This record gives sequence, C-alpha cells and structure tokens, in this order.
Amino acid sequence: MKGRSLLATVATMVALLAALSGPAMADTIPAPGTPGQPLASGQLSGSDSHGVLHCQAAADLFIDPTLPPGSAPGSIVVTPNGLVFAGPRDGLCAQIYTALTGQQP
Repeated sequence: MKGRSLLATVATMVALLAALSGPAMADTIPAPGTPGQPLASGQLSGSDSHGVLHCQAAADLFIDPTLPPGSAPGSIVVTPNGLVFAGPRDGLCAQIYTALTGQQP
C-alpha cells in the first residue's frame, strides 16, 4: 500500500500543479464520477499561486475507491512558501503529506 500511496500522491500533485499553472483565476479538478468535493482546487494570482489538495477525493480516486466517506479527512494546502498540512495527524491524509514532503505532519 505504501508504494501505491506514493504513486497516487505524485499523480495527484502533478494534476494540482497543472491546474495551478493555467491562466484561469480559479481552477478546480473534479474527482471523476463523484459529485461534490473536487480532487484539487486553486487560484492563480500573479506569482502568488496557491491551492488545496482534498485528501478524501485523492484517496478515493488513487488509493481505494471503496473507502467510506470521512476515512481521509483533511487537506494539503499549497502556498508560495510550500505545503501546509491541515487535518488529523494520523490516517491517509497524513500519509499523503508525508509522501509529498518527507516530513511527519
């Protein structure tokens, strides 16, 4: 599961960075086939690009589509200064953050 989580995380961040590099003022990447929370969303304002990766949508899409709602609460916020973890310090969202940064939340 660890290798799969890392692959999912890398794919998700590539998608998020692609959304943030576009010319639109506000972008969202919807999670395919699921209404509600997008996979990632962001805003580009000059060189101050920022966004958020929604962990539940990423876990559902890349790790296990049968996860119950609320099994990966939290998000990873992308700021001009780096990634910021926003969620419980254990669970799937924390594992995704650790895979991205190499640091424990």
